[in-house]
Amino acid sequence: MDVFIKTFVDGKGTFYQRVQISDNIWKDPDTGFLYCKNSILGHIGKQAYNGYEVGIADKKVVFVTRE
Repeated sequence: MDVFIKTFVDGKGTFYQRVQISDNIWKDPDTGFLYCKNSILGHIGKQAYNGYEVGIADKKVVFVTRE
């Protein structure tokens, strides 16, 4: 179960609460790997990037095909 810490400040003190993000996200305690079930981590096809994002500073837009 992967959680994040939520901070609450009420003027008198700061309180923290561990909140589970999703049932589809968990961290393997042995390896430390984060597993994200049913998630889209990237896209395939033709993608438009600014030239500086892909190391081609003299082009304003560069199209990259991702398989």
